[in-house]
Parts: sequence; C-alpha cells; structure tokens
Amino acid sequence: MIKSAHNVCFCSPELFGSGIVTRPHLGVAYLQSYLSDQGFDSYYFRHRELYSIRAYIDKLLSFSPQVVGFSVTDDTLDLFIALSNALQKRNPNIFIIVGGAIAKAESAEFMLANHYCHAVVIGEGEEPTASLLKTIGRSGKPSLCSFGSIPGVASRNKTDGQLIYTPNTKRVDINSYPSPILSGIVPEEDLPEIGVFSSRGCFFRCTYCSFSSNSEWQVRYYDQEIFLREVFLIAETIKKKKSSSKLAIWDDIFTLIPRRTKSLLTKIIEMNLGVEFWCQTRVDKITEEIVVLMKKAGVSHVGLGLESASPKVLKTVQKVRLKDFEKDGNDLEEKHLEKFLRFKSWARKTGLSYSINVIFGLPGETFDDAIQTLIFLRNLKPKYYFHNILRLYTGVPLSRAYTKLPHKVRSRNTGFRKEECAVGASIEQFPYPVEKIPPLPNRFRQPEIAVITGLAAEDERTNYPTIVFDCFPDPQLVKNIESNHHRILYLFDTWKNSSGGSKTHLSQLRFSACRTIPEADRPALSFRTFEFEHFTNKIDKAAAHYTSKTYDRYSDEADIYAVISSDKPSSFEHLIHFANIFIKGGSFRLPSHFLAIQFRGYFLKDACRWSSTCPALNGQRAFVKKDGTLTPCWTSKKGKEDFLKETLKARKRRGCDRCVVEAECSKCSCLPLKFENRYCDIQKSKFGPSNAVALLDFLCSQFLDPLNLNMTPLSVNEIVSPPGGLGKVLLIRFGFESFFLCKLHKSYRIFRLPEQLKLYDMIKRRWSETSPDRAVSNEASHDPKWEKLLQTLETMRVQTCG
Repeated sequence: MIKSAHNVCFCSPELFGSGIVTRPHLGVAYLQSYLSDQGFDSYYFRHRELYSIRAYIDKLLSFSPQVVGFSVTDDTLDLFIALSNALQKRNPNIFIIVGGAIAKAESAEFMLANHYCHAVVIGEGEEPTASLLKTIGRSGKPSLCSFGSIPGVASRNKTDGQLIYTPNTKRVDINSYPSPILSGIVPEEDLPEIGVFSSRGCFFRCTYCSFSSNSEWQVRYYDQEIFLREVFLIAETIKKKKSSSKLAIWDDIFTLIPRRTKSLLTKIIEMNLGVEFWCQTRVDKITEEIVVLMKKAGVSHVGLGLESASPKVLKTVQKVRLKDFEKDGNDLEEKHLEKFLRFKSWARKTGLSYSINVIFGLPGETFDDAIQTLIFLRNLKPKYYFHNILRLYTGVPLSRAYTKLPHKVRSRNTGFRKEECAVGASIEQFPYPVEKIPPLPNRFRQPEIAVITGLAAEDERTNYPTIVFDCFPDPQLVKNIESNHHRILYLFDTWKNSSGGSKTHLSQLRFSACRTIPEADRPALSFRTFEFEHFTNKIDKAAAHYTSKTYDRYSDEADIYAVISSDKPSSFEHLIHFANIFIKGGSFRLPSHFLAIQFRGYFLKDACRWSSTCPALNGQRAFVKKDGTLTPCWTSKKGKEDFLKETLKARKRRGCDRCVVEAECSKCSCLPLKFENRYCDIQKSKFGPSNAVALLDFLCSQFLDPLNLNMTPLSVNEIVSPPGGLGKVLLIRFGFESFFLCKLHKSYRIFRLPEQLKLYDMIKRRWSETSPDRAVSNEASHDPKWEKLLQTLETMRVQTCG
C-alpha cells in the first residue's frame, strides 16, 4: 500500500504572468486530511516562485511520486494538458488522477480518451480517492491497473476502451472529515491565505454557474464550533505574522440560512478577533440586521452576484427562482433587483464595502440589456465590479445544452454525448457584439497605471505576457519559448504572401492574437525603427483618431486606450515634461474629446521607467528579432543575458543598491547616458513620478465614464498642479465641471467644486500668483456649507504638501 509522503503528490498549478504558481488550496487540504485519517500520507506541491513547465516537472519528479493528483478547472485545463504530456513523457509509470471543478462525466471521457490521465474523481473526492489509492496500491503500473467501478471514479475499460463510471450517491456527514486546519495539514505559513468553509454547496439552479453544479445542487453545513475554532486559529496566525490578509469565508452563499449566519456572526463578535473577513452571498439572502452584524464582526467586504439587471434575462438563466421557470411574468426578478438598492443603503449606512459580479452575453440578453445592466450597476456604486463575458464551464446546464444556444460554440469533447455536452468550450460568436460593451471605470483589476512601453498596448488588457515577432516564427523557436513560458499571448503582425507560409507557422501556436497586413503596406524598416514607428505611432494615431471623431453614446470600440502625449521627441523628455509641471506648477491640456474616449487603461509612454517594477525583468514582455534572438525590452539592442548584464552594470554605476529610493525606482537601464543623472535626480527628489501617474489614473477612473459622455467637444479639458505639489494635489477641469483631487496618506480624495462660486478659477489664479503654502482661500462665499468645504480643502492641502 502507498505510504510514503512523496508517493502521493497533489498539484493545483495555475498561470501567473509568464510562469506557473500554486496557491494554498483548501479543497486539496480537506482531501489530504481525510486520506491521512485513512492511513495515506500525501504531499501538496505548493510553491511561491514562478516555474516554467520544464522546471515544474523537474521539481515534481524530485519527490519521486507514484501517484500525482491534479486539481483542474476550465481555466487551468490547457496548463494541465501540457504538464500531463510532459510528465508522462518523462515517467510513463506515474498514475495521474484528475479532480476539481472540471471533473465531470463528459470531461472524463475527453481526458481519458486523449490519455491525459488514468482516472477522474467526479464530485466529492474524499472517499472515492481513498478507494482509488487502495486499488492502485495493489497493481504497480498504470498499464496493469483495472479500477473497475469505484463509485465516483471514471476510468477506461482495458479491453474495449469504453468509459466506466458509476456515480457516487453516498453522502457522508462532512463533519466526520477531519479539519485540515485544526489537524495541522495546512502549514502555518499558508493559514493567512487558506480561508475557511462553514458550508459546502449551493441549491440554486443558475444555468451558468459551476459552483452549484459542482455540489450537485446540494448544501451541507459544518459544525459551528469546528468552524469557529478554525476561524480563531487563522485569526491568531494573521495577527502573529502581522499579515494584511483578509480571512476568506469560501461558502458559495455565506448567508444562505440567515438564522445560522446571525448565530455565527454573533459568536465571532464575542471572540473579538481583531481581523478582517471577506465573504460572498446572494442579495436575497441578506438582511439589514445581518449587514450590521457583519460590520461588527469584522467583515470588511462582501461579494454579490448581479449578473444582469434585465428581469427577463434573470428568469431565462434561472438566477432568482427555484421553480415555476415557465410561469408568465418577471415579478420575482424585479423584486430581486429592488433588493440590491436596499442593500446599497444598508451597506452605505454601516460602511460595508461590496463588489458586484455581472456577466454579459447570457442567453436572451441584447446589447440594450447589457447597457441597462451597466446603468443599474453604476447606480449601485460598488467599490469595484467584475466585467465578465459568459464562459461555458464544463458540467453546467448551459454547457450540457450548448447546441440549443444562439451562440457559436467550439467544444473539445469526444464521444460522450458530443452533440449535447461541451467540454473546455469557448464561445466564438455571441448573438450581439459583447466586445462593444463599454466597461465602467471601476472594473476590477484596472491597474494602478497601465504602461505603454513602445508597443503591444492593445494587449496590456491581458494578464499574460506578450511576445512580438518581427518574422515568421521558427517552429523550434516557438517550441523553446512555450517550454519556458506557457500560455504567453503571442502577438503577431504578419504579412500576406503567395506561399501562405505564415499560416503554416501560426497554426502551430495554441495561443495567438494575429493581425495581417498586406505585403505592400509593410514598411521597409529596421526592426527597432519598425517597432517604434509602426507600433508606437499606431497607438498615437489611434488615440488621435478616437479623440477627433464624433461619438455616439456607446462607441463601436469599447476598449480604447487614451495616450497622453506631448511635442517632445524623446520618450524620456516626454516624462520630464510632466515632471516639470508637477514640480514647478502649471497646467496641461487634454484632447477636446477626452471624455469620449472609452478605455480600459490610462497610459503615459514609458511610464514603466517611473514605476517600481521593470516589465522586462519580470517576463511581462519580449521581442523576437529577425535573427531569432529574444530581447526583453524594446529600447534595448541586447539579448536577455546581455540585457541583464547591462542592467547590473548600470545599477552598479549609479549606486542603485545604496540609493534612498531603491525600492520605489525601476532602475531603468535603457536610458541614454546623458539622461542618467537627470533620471536619478528626479527619482530622488520629493517629486514622486509614480504619485503623479497614480493620481492621473485615479482621476480617469472617476470621470471617464462611457455611460455619461458629453457629446459636444469640450473647449476646456485641463489638469493643473500647484508649485511644489509633488504630484499629490491636482485641479481638474472637464468641460463645465471642475474638481479638486489630492492624495492623503495612501488614499485619494476628490471634491466637486461649485461652478457658481468660481472656485476653480480662484484656486488656479492663487496657485499661479502665490506660494503653495495657502492654495485655497476662504474668501469666496459666506455660505456655511461652502465655507466648510473650503476649510476641508485647506486642511487637505496643508496635510498633503506641508
């Protein structure tokens, strides 16, 4: 029987940037805890460093595993396939088991038929996995192992290759499973991140949701005392380690039974833990009393699922009701939406932060419905929201009836109910253009500052690095890159030719975003010149085009990038131009249609030079030259190794390791030598370039709202900085509205200035005429309301820049 700790290894790899990471996984921890109770030792391959596929397999094999269990989701399916192929090539005698969110009957057929694994554990994994390991322990090699019909385990018949699967109908009391947190399975270093469950599952029938389908639409609850002991242990660890982590409650619907929730929250309040919590729930399962208790208990943020503000769409996807789906009328859905407005008032009254989840492209939705959802969402004023486009997760009702959808769907499944069930599916075409839905400024993960570094701005919207080829990529080169950087978003500018060779090469790339330019239009330029003129100027021209055209309310281009540019020819001089404004005071104008630019990011060219992270050093971007060499930075002529050497040399020359701003500086090595001293002086000055960049980004996030655009060209769009403002205080004019913006400690505050009092002109004039000691005067009005505002502004000014 399998006993050695490293003979059974569990993995839950995922992609982050250009590498593979593995975070704490509570589901795997429960599985390990149960197996330990059954006499099996196991190991969870947890790592914080980034691994390539090759490095990941090397490290995994160093544990000498006999069995490797992968937790797989639709999002990590491609990564799992790549790892499985590499693992079996290196050691064909390893048993590979798949579990996790993607593990369904249809995906089992797909993975087993393609030999990606030897068995799939479907549903709750504790008992089926234990039975499976006992069977494996009696065999020896995958080729000799016959799993038979273990309930909850899918495998293939050795003789005819047919799927063998018997559903596991047995439901064990989950409180009989030992707690991985209390038993010590989860190491102390992972406790701040691991989170807790107070229940498993969801019984709502939302047709798009994988949470409820994974639990087979059932809910079971952990004993309250066990849950509270886990919460106490994690809270003590968070305080001990002085971690900033919020303790996550991972229940699908934490407040599903209000009476139980109130009991738990009351006990947490009595424990006086002194940590913050995060949870998610449904708006129809929360009350004002629970909101008050949440805030008292330390719950600082709640996630809610709106999905759509269209009652007919909510009814179509069965979001609200548990029965009577065919009944006429949308009264229940309309009442459901009203509850969001009530929740908003409760949350604002108590100071509870919340986020909203929406999904565009749902069955029955139109473009007008989507816009109505955005308008409703904007009125809810969440801290941020998730701007999702419909995904067909394996095993959910929509995927199991995908052929009936009006969407064009590509599925990978083979054999098992192929005409009905989609596996690892992607939607290739929606009934309406979802890509034209303009995202609101508070979309989740809008970066503090998105950076254009010469090219590939169109792909800054992704979380994946970009590799740009200036040639038809050599297949071996592509293979080498893929082995070290899985799921990079390859960006090509290719040219049509008579041989069609580009299609041959491009078809070999799994992840590609390709544009084709007619051969006659290809500029006869060197690689570096081509890069700068074709890519960078293309961004500038696009911005100029979009700022000069007449917009309708919802642009045909939903994700357009605004580029602030100046007349300076050098990108470094360009940033110096803004630096001088923020240091010496002054103003700069924005394009007349600036408010009409719908965007996902706000850009300053080469702003990476002012950040604390160099994208060339963390693998976020690379360029392949015509000779096949890989360059990490567009302004450098060096290959990767030479670039690193040049970077180290530049840092040694400047004394970066001994510099007072070492942690806040990107230490850019791609500067002309004549600029180095000026660069260091500005980074060391009180002016924080990153402050100004972040402040401008915050400004755009507040005002560039695509649902509230002024259709008339605005004569005055400008940003004003006071002398000595140091990038922390700004005065803004957008058409007929003006604002005062400042950074206070680590947060930003913004005030709308009353137009009738002409405060904007007064403050601007005062900044231009006097020292920065008193930027705001109290002489404009005797109205107590505005006098109080002015006093507040004055206080903010002194605190920020005094």
